[in-house]
Amino acid sequence: GVNVSGRTAGDASESTVTGLITVDFSDVEIDGFTLTNPGQTNAVYVKPYSPSHSDITINHNIVDTVGGPAQTPNVHAILVYQGPDSVTIAHNRFNNIKSGAYSLSAIGVLDTASTDPSTDVVIDDNTFSDIASTTKGAYGVLINNAVGASSAQITNNTFSGLNGGWTHAIGLEGPTSNAVVTGNIFSGLTAAGADKIAVFFEDNPNGGTVNVECNQFNGTAFYGVAVAANDVTTWNYVANADNNWWGDATGPNDPVSNPAGTGALVGPNVDYDPWLTTNVGC
Repeated sequence: GVNVSGRTAGDASESTVTGLITVDFSDVEIDGFTLTNPGQTNAVYVKPYSPSHSDITINHNIVDTVGGPAQTPNVHAILVYQGPDSVTIAHNRFNNIKSGAYSLSAIGVLDTASTDPSTDVVIDDNTFSDIASTTKGAYGVLINNAVGASSAQITNNTFSGLNGGWTHAIGLEGPTSNAVVTGNIFSGLTAAGADKIAVFFEDNPNGGTVNVECNQFNGTAFYGVAVAANDVTTWNYVANADNNWWGDATGPNDPVSNPAGTGALVGPNVDYDPWLTTNVGC
């Protein structure tokens, strides 16, 4: 229950777990640790089960130094794998999550082979920094359960210092019906190329049901919200992204529909009007 602010990873006053915590049961709480696993792929692994594990809470932890710049394969500091439900990950600090020639995430709700959806996942009030892949994707939060993660809530988090071959601070890259992405702050998203995005939709037939609102996109070199070209071609939905701060009162940089906008970039098939004219929030 102790806030991570003011705490130092691995300090003498910390209860530090170096290694992997595996959650293979329901009604589990992990609260108040430093969690570190250098040179390995996960710090917490929430396993699949039939029926699904549920009611798992991971709160007030410092998750620091997982993986490394030469790490293989994919790194996911907290991995929620193939269907656990009612998982809450809140009030944590993620720092120094690294991989080499593979993608990584601080929180991964996965995977593409899942036959069991993860429902009611809450990711709230976490801080994400120094998350980097040498050549592949860098994600703060990646949701990519093949059969869905309905009603996911990604709220009030802060993302900065993410860098990869591509960078998606929040990747909604599988079905996420009725998800909510609100109150988050994004800055310092960099990548080797132009693919640097705060909130990205891909392989998501439910993208039009997601609400992206009251977020701050503090930068002009990355996209605030974007929809993958294949999603536009296949489902042609419009992402709902009204009432966000795009880094400038003129709104997002959209040469077609908002040529006066000088804020963060925005992709096609995104509804962003009206936008916030101050960063005070909603």
